[in-house]
Amino acid sequence: MEEIQLTRKQKIGRWLIILASIPALVIIVLLFSVLFNGIFSLANGGKFFSQPDNIDGPQFLYEVVQNFILFFSVLLWTWIFWMKIQKNSFVSIGFYRNAGWIKEIILGFVAGIGLLGSVFLVLLATGNIQINSIEFHPASLATNLIVFLFVGFNEEMITRGYLMGSIKKLSNKVFALVLVAVLFSLMHIFNDNFSLVPFLNIFLAGILLGVVYVYTERLWFAISLHFTWNFFQGPVFGSQVSGNVTDGTFIQLTKTGNPLITGGDFGFEGSLLMTFLMIAAIFIIDYHYHKTQNKKAETQF
Repeated sequence: MEEIQLTRKQKIGRWLIILASIPALVIIVLLFSVLFNGIFSLANGGKFFSQPDNIDGPQFLYEVVQNFILFFSVLLWTWIFWMKIQKNSFVSIGFYRNAGWIKEIILGFVAGIGLLGSVFLVLLATGNIQINSIEFHPASLATNLIVFLFVGFNEEMITRGYLMGSIKKLSNKVFALVLVAVLFSLMHIFNDNFSLVPFLNIFLAGILLGVVYVYTERLWFAISLHFTWNFFQGPVFGSQVSGNVTDGTFIQLTKTGNPLITGGDFGFEGSLLMTFLMIAAIFIIDYHYHKTQNKKAETQF
């Protein structure tokens, strides 16, 4: 994909657009969230600014629609800053469906299950966690499946799509990858039980989520891995997700080992075991795509 050469003045203008887009996203999300919560409150007999938790309404519907509103907000923001201001097509943010995109979805799914499943099994085998019970809550699993699909799309469109897609045009792909990974980690700084190891691991997760985008400029792997990571970590394996507790999990467990090993109350992604697994995954996936890219270059030559 051919890159357009920008002048210094144009690059400064693009950096200012990127900086302005971040508070703009916050404002758009807040406006639509307040509007939705107000309508939901009124529809369930409350006042416009009532807290949703105090409303006797359909919580399943509330959670799903709330995440759809966030998705709509991100789409609107993308349309304004990616398409109208930067004059890009929507698919260019990372939704190309050329050769290999389905394999990337599968790879993200396998990588997510592999990472979370490995941590779970190792912790279980070493006695660092104990299974209390296994219960099937179809409504909770269905809700979480939809919610985490929206989360995967939203966060990847913002970070690996818009931010990486914009920044790499102003510097280089590696700088964009690292900077966005740092920002991705900082996005979780106000989560419960956030500390140094979770910061490091979420940074590594940002690298892992972005490494395929560096080679393909597609988001399919990142969205698939992000969704699988959250869904299996919380609703399936019963751990916290970035410090957030998930209701109605398939497995209910107790963490008995050292928090540095189990991840403690932040979730498996706060575990040093996850640190080493992600580093290994980054090198393996980077090696695979680097080798594939070299083969294509040799064939074309």
